[in-house]
Order: sequence, then C-alpha cells, then structure tokens
Amino acid sequence: MRRSTILWLAAAVLAIVEIWLIATAVNKIGGLWTLLILLASALVGAWIARRQGAETLRTLRSATDPAHAEEALSSSALVMLGAFLLIVPGFLTDIVGALLVLPPTRGFAGRALNGVWRWATKDIRDRISIVEARLDRGSVVEGETVEGAAEPGRPGAYDPTGDAHRPGDRGPGGPTIIRGEIEE
Repeated sequence: MRRSTILWLAAAVLAIVEIWLIATAVNKIGGLWTLLILLASALVGAWIARRQGAETLRTLRSATDPAHAEEALSSSALVMLGAFLLIVPGFLTDIVGALLVLPPTRGFAGRALNGVWRWATKDIRDRISIVEARLDRGSVVEGETVEGAAEPGRPGAYDPTGDAHRPGDRGPGGPTIIRGEIEE
C-alpha cells in the first residue's frame, strides 16, 4: 500500500475516532460540558500559539549561535504544532497537542513525529537524492547494460517465488543493485 494512501486512511480513522470520542463525551458529561472543554482547549491553543510566535521571533533575533537558533526554532515548531492541535476540535488531538506543548514530553514527541515524518516523506527524499545524483556530474559512473541479465533463472535476477534476499535481487519496491568494479 502506498504511503499517501496510508496517510489518508490514518486521517480518516483519526476523524472517526475524534467524532466517536466527542459523542461519548456528550453521552457521559453532556453536550454543554463537552463544548466548554473543546472551546477551552481551543482558546488555550490560540493563546499558546500567539505567545510562542512572539517568543520565537525574539529568540531568532537575539540568537548569535546558529546551532542554538536551530534548536530554538525546532522546539518552537513543535510548540506551534501542539498549539494548532489544541485548536482543532477533538480530544485525541488535544492529548497529542498537550504532549508537544509540555516541555517534559516535547523531546519524546518530537522524536516520534520526526520518525513519522521521515517515513511519510521517504519516497520524496529518495527522488530528490536521485535528481541530485544525476545533476552532480562527479557522481556518474560509466557502465554498460547487459541484455538478458534480468531474465528469470539467471544469477542476480529477481525471482518472485524464490528467496528475495539473494544478492542482486530486486523485489517489489526494492533497490536496483549494480555490480561492478571501481577503478581509480
């Protein structure tokens, strides 16, 4: 399944879970209290976003060390994302938003989000790497294509029914392996 399909399905599941949680809260504590809780979290998120935006600008203006500025910007981005999630109506997004806003959990949440982001953007990053390699003439290695090398049954050919871990195999979505020698 493609990453984009998985992300759309995850967004749909998130929306369904949020609606279910809100309906459950309405049944347990009443519609007015549910509305007040969601409104309060949105107001807190808006207040945090406003405060953090101003603080980020101050930090960037006063930062002389680029590493410190990058760290401050990264932390600010997590807080802004957390504030946005607090503004979005829903209890699950409020929990994730609070984890991003609170300093003790921000580092862990940031690492988790970084992992998800790297997974979601892997295809794009791979395509960018290929384009960069093609544009960099110093990375081009001359070679030749051998006809029939990929025919089933030949060494190094992909066998969909066989062992997909043999050297030279190219499975679905796997890398193309080029064998050769480097001459200096």
